[in-house]
Amino acid sequence: MTNVLYAIKELLRSHDLQLDDIKCFSISFYDGMEEVKVLCYHYEEPKYKTISLPTYEGKKPAMYDEYREAMFEDIAKYSEIEGFGTVWLNNGDWLWRDQPHVEEVYPDGWRYGTVPVIPKKLILDKQGNPSKSGIERNFIEDELNEDYNNMSDYYEDNPQW
Repeated sequence: MTNVLYAIKELLRSHDLQLDDIKCFSISFYDGMEEVKVLCYHYEEPKYKTISLPTYEGKKPAMYDEYREAMFEDIAKYSEIEGFGTVWLNNGDWLWRDQPHVEEVYPDGWRYGTVPVIPKKLILDKQGNPSKSGIERNFIEDELNEDYNNMSDYYEDNPQW
């Protein structure tokens, strides 16, 4: 099992990039099981802890660099747990790793590709509020319903995007 932060650094390095080239990210880690009750049915399903780094329109607020470093430290704390998610890069590309399915087997490694649409919830204005303008919604973003977990599946099934 590879440390998530190490795996991301190695993939970036293989493309002549570094952590400073990360624009924003949303990475989730397995955080135990939780009981789900639906009517008379009871079952358990995995729950996840998500660590996100938003991006900002225009000038970034004071203390952004410190916050960013804290998010990387949070990811490093999960060194024994495999993670999945999406990392958007400043150059218009992205990294992703699929969420495990029911069998709880993680797909092999992080992958590198052309950037998907950044969900509006990750674009904040100067005050740290969700941006009013953000990235224009389009039919792809609507189809994905701003759910990054579905992005990797969508782009795998539709490589022309």
